[in-house]
Amino acid sequence: MTAKGPVTAVSGLRSPHITPPADRERVTPRDDVFLDVGARTKEDAEALGIRAGDGIVPASSFTEMAGGRYLGKAMDDRVGCVMLIETLRRLKQQGIKLPNTIYFVGTVQEEVGLRGAHTAVQAVKPDLGISLEAGIAADHPGGRPDWVQERLGGGPVIYLADAAMLVNLKLRDFIMRVAAEHNISVQTEVTQGGAEDSAELQRFDTGKPAVNFAVPTRYLHSHNSIIERRDLDRAVDLLVALLPLLDAKTVGEISSF
Repeated sequence: MTAKGPVTAVSGLRSPHITPPADRERVTPRDDVFLDVGARTKEDAEALGIRAGDGIVPASSFTEMAGGRYLGKAMDDRVGCVMLIETLRRLKQQGIKLPNTIYFVGTVQEEVGLRGAHTAVQAVKPDLGISLEAGIAADHPGGRPDWVQERLGGGPVIYLADAAMLVNLKLRDFIMRVAAEHNISVQTEVTQGGAEDSAELQRFDTGKPAVNFAVPTRYLHSHNSIIERRDLDRAVDLLVALLPLLDAKTVGEISSF
């Protein structure tokens, strides 16, 4: 992604015909991966507009698959952004009167230290937070239920624990109760790998109740990920149902932990 527009490149690797046998059995280190843009010289590359620090984006197209499933790049965390936008649209469309002030925040740099969430909580000063995320579905060949528990089609996911936080149990119970009242299936997840934005919400001020709320997603951090549309729809349904219930009394009860 250059100042002159996108430049097509191929992520090149040595042909296996000239790769030593021992190297064929190992994952290629990141520093050994190169991008071939067709340039013959450094000057050719610079003439295309390429500069050090330019972003690189996988060339992946959004595709509707069988069974109501969607394929596309960066579902982590485009699916979170869709949850934000669709929830906001539904609340406005239905003319729902809210007993609270809700901030919809799209954060950045979660993968490198929750930096966007760290700065956002300083601006918003929340009483309670819900981090909207892409969950980790392992319902595919090679997936293990002792690593992650969620699956596509099982509904939205509440993270009970990740590498940086433990869910507020009163907030968990509140979400579960609202989901049951609206016949929305909810999955739970425990993982030791990865941290999400709710950790920063829990650290803010004297500590605020927070939860990671996700749509199960296959193949995170690869060029293409898969979600199921009905999981996304159920997640938005649940958000639209529970946000109007978070009045001062309810938030106070959840916060008294």
